[in-house]
Amino acid sequence: MLERLIDANLNRAREGLRVLEDLARFLLQDSSLAQRLRSLRHELEVRDPERVLELLRARDAGGDPGAIWKEAERRGVFELGLAAFKRTQEALRALEEAAKIESSPLDGADAKRIRFALYDIEREMLPFLLRKERSFKISGLYVILDQSEIERRGWDLEQLALDILRAGAGILQLRDKKSSSRAILERASKLAKICRDENALFIVNDHADIAAAAEADGVHLGEEDLPVRAARKVVGEGRIIGATVRSSEDAIRAWREGADYIAVGSIYPSPTKPEAPVVGLRKLSEIREAIPIPVVAIGGINEENIEEVLSFGADAAAVVGAVIGADDPRRAAERLVLRAGKWIKKKR
Repeated sequence: MLERLIDANLNRAREGLRVLEDLARFLLQDSSLAQRLRSLRHELEVRDPERVLELLRARDAGGDPGAIWKEAERRGVFELGLAAFKRTQEALRALEEAAKIESSPLDGADAKRIRFALYDIEREMLPFLLRKERSFKISGLYVILDQSEIERRGWDLEQLALDILRAGAGILQLRDKKSSSRAILERASKLAKICRDENALFIVNDHADIAAAAEADGVHLGEEDLPVRAARKVVGEGRIIGATVRSSEDAIRAWREGADYIAVGSIYPSPTKPEAPVVGLRKLSEIREAIPIPVVAIGGINEENIEEVLSFGADAAAVVGAVIGADDPRRAAERLVLRAGKWIKKKR
């Protein structure tokens, strides 16, 4: 019985470490972190051939009642990583406890040391997995909730947000240039909860401190806002940062500083920002080719041209007036989502 317990938990721990190693290597592209996890996994290898055979003789995979248990589904890479950490830590704890039995051949100190090393790696790695998962959601329709326009139109902010999300938009941004920080925080906190409930991203424009305080998914920075590196110190490693650029050089610089997505605009003349320079589709395509992170097109995008924008490489299309300036924002969002969906399916 003890040999079966040891065999099962050694396997669980090594398998969990391999999942984490591959996440660090292929998803986060962090060779140092991957090597640390690999080293821990190698420490759990049984090298004595006789001991290997002894464990194999005790194995009864077909007779294990746990083999029929159904594991919970993982909704993203963050949950995948979290589950791998917990599975590995629990297996190591079981090995540590088994080592306390008089007849156990294990050294519990090794299992304890590896478990505590993994606690440190978990604290370091999980925020990056959450940030990566959030960046994966930069796709499709990205609606900017401009507070001035919303007030002008007389919309209820929370109901408007719900309508747009249920129409299929996956990202909302709160843009409020005039209200007090306290008022923006109050609105942002409500929108953050709505977006969490609807499994959508919520971004705060300009204010890194409010994004963090409201528990938003990220912040979007304009050209006159905080630099990306400074904003990262405020929002932490788990939140995404978007940056507005107008050239490939600026896009590369923002990416290297840690931006998680780039917004390019204005693609067309913008009714809500008539003063914004028009960069056009060719510049959008050049920027798409220059960086490996998601690109959001913005400026003058509507039902007639959203497919063209996505065909030139944008991962998402950001709109203001095309939705919140419409007489029926939900219906307008539905039409945009339908058109965007054709190109998103092609890219996948």
